[in-house]
Amino acid sequence: MKTFSCTLSRFDNLLYEGSVSKVSLPALDGVLVILPRHAPLLTFLCPGLVVLTLADHVQKFWVSSGFADMGKAGLKILVRDGKPFDEDPRFPQDFQKESLFFEDSNGYF
Repeated sequence: MKTFSCTLSRFDNLLYEGSVSKVSLPALDGVLVILPRHAPLLTFLCPGLVVLTLADHVQKFWVSSGFADMGKAGLKILVRDGKPFDEDPRFPQDFQKESLFFEDSNGYF
């Protein structure tokens, strides 16, 4: 089975790093599935579930807004917050309130 490199991290913590065969992401227009040899891509992520398919099992993470970047080095996913699905299968309430945009002292960007 073909695989590719994937990292999933919050701004302060690495949640996953390793090889995967498929990744499902909560993108703006719905669920986006990334497979090996996917074209380069940069996309926003909405609050939702990231599903990492590994060789022998599946890992799931609740994520808040963020970005996903698919390139030659693999898939890099950076989120504001993330929690393993196994810790609590209910969607975190604080993720629902989060905006897709980040706010600084001058407004939104």
